[in-house]
Amino acid sequence: MPVICRLPQKSSGGSSDMVLPIGTNCRPTRDVTIPNGITSIAQYAFYSNTAVTSIIMPNTITFCADNTFDGCTNLINVTLSENLTSLSNYMFSGCSKLTSITIPNNIKNIGTQTFASCSLLNNIIIPNGVTAIGNAFISCAALKTINLPNSITTFNAGAFLGSTNLEFITLENGFNCSITISSSTKYSRDTIMAMINAYANASGKTLTIGTTNLAKLSTEDKAVASNKGLTLA
Repeated sequence: MPVICRLPQKSSGGSSDMVLPIGTNCRPTRDVTIPNGITSIAQYAFYSNTAVTSIIMPNTITFCADNTFDGCTNLINVTLSENLTSLSNYMFSGCSKLTSITIPNNIKNIGTQTFASCSLLNNIIIPNGVTAIGNAFISCAALKTINLPNSITTFNAGAFLGSTNLEFITLENGFNCSITISSSTKYSRDTIMAMINAYANASGKTLTIGTTNLAKLSTEDKAVASNKGLTLA
């Protein structure tokens, strides 16, 4: 039976913000439904809670602090608030049974090691509007596909470090950000060329795919990148 976390009291200062603090009646649960009225979740609120398997957030939540679900090794299903604007550092780090997650459309930033060591996460769609991605997907060993929108302006070079099964990266047409994806050598020539062709005017931008992947491209392929102002490395 789902457990509904106890709603904390409002602060004496009269603030309308309600924060789900560390361990508020949520430590021994399996399925957790956070009630309407909670606006944020404190750091480490569910840290290393190996009993929780499902989280449902209300849309009243606008902020989750770092490490919110870090180490929840049996977490399988997550429904995020549609009003979150960022996925915090280490938010789902070590959630080794999480296979997929829907990222809300209002998210602008995906932080440091947000999904690090989510070893069963096999595909993810980044919504249009996300502008910054940190080294969010370190050691996501099962990740095979990812879609990146052209709204991205900042992309950490270690974003996919250790994601050795990543085969398909789709860049939205008009993509114009330097990215590093050389941690995997599974990309086909067609996948790499699709990435190159997605760039518009890429003057001053670099697509780092590594020497093994560079060897898959012909002189003519490399010329397409050069004509767009894109540097391959």
